[in-house]
Amino acid sequence: MSKHAMDHLLAEAPGRSLAYHAGRHASLQWRAFVAALARTLYDNAEDGDADAFLREVGTNMARALPLPQVATLEELEAAMNAKWADLDWGWVRLREGTGDVGIVHGATPTGFAEDTGGTWGRASVPLLEGLYTEWFAAQQGPSHLAVSLVGERAEPLHLRYGR
Repeated sequence: MSKHAMDHLLAEAPGRSLAYHAGRHASLQWRAFVAALARTLYDNAEDGDADAFLREVGTNMARALPLPQVATLEELEAAMNAKWADLDWGWVRLREGTGDVGIVHGATPTGFAEDTGGTWGRASVPLLEGLYTEWFAAQQGPSHLAVSLVGERAEPLHLRYGR
């Protein structure tokens, strides 16, 4: 994906996230549990092990939330956004690059009062890496490709499906 195309997606993200949050509210039901789970995991495991575990959780989430087979990247983006809307987990934009796909994921439920140390925000990255990798694999994506974070953990997340 060209730097210009990704810069455009990242520039439009704050407005897209504001619009998303304006029409939704974050569920209070699981906040304390999710924050405590992430904090306990990182407190009791090496960072790499915790991240690997969360990637596997993301993989299993993707398998539990399968997407329909689609023919285009635009259809894949729409299918992903439908799942995210059902879960209240934000939105995604996909852009094809040269040998990769750029992923911008915004409005992830990461900032809530019960997560005083920001651990869930940290944990959400490997979880999404595993989930997106599995969703692409289920669309017959090459098995040697994976999703990884590009840059910093920031809203919106910039991920890449590629080598």
